[in-house]
Amino acid sequence: METGEPVPNRYRIGSNITKTAYISRHSAFEYYGCSNQVFYEVYVSGNNRFAAFNYDNVTYLYIAPRINDGIELKSDGVRVTDMERTVLDSINNFEKIAGLEELLRCLELIPFANEDKLLAYLELYGKQALY
Repeated sequence: METGEPVPNRYRIGSNITKTAYISRHSAFEYYGCSNQVFYEVYVSGNNRFAAFNYDNVTYLYIAPRINDGIELKSDGVRVTDMERTVLDSINNFEKIAGLEELLRCLELIPFANEDKLLAYLELYGKQALY
C-alpha cells in the first residue's frame, strides 16, 4: 500500500479476469518458478473470452483452451494449470508463446511430472503430433 503498487500479483489478477479464468502456458511456468525469463505478458485461458488489456505494465492475453482438465486452485487464490497440462499446452503453442529455446529451458527446470496425467491429457488433446 505504501508504494502504490497493486496488492494482488499478476497471477491472481489474471485468474480473476472472468469466473473461469486461469493462468496457462509460459505464465504457469513462471508461477511455478520453472521459467528462465520473466515475461510482461500473462497468458490466461478459460471459457470466457476477453479483450487483451494492459495493467501495471503487464499485458493480459486470452488463449483459448484446447482441453478443460488440469486446472488447480492454489492456496493463494490463483487458478493455474497443473504442471502436466502446462507442459502440453506450452509444447503445443511454443512458437506463439515463448519460443523453442525458452520452452526447453522451462522443461529442464521441472522437478517432477506425473506420466499418467500426461497420457490422460494427451488423450484429451487428441493431437498426434504431441505424442
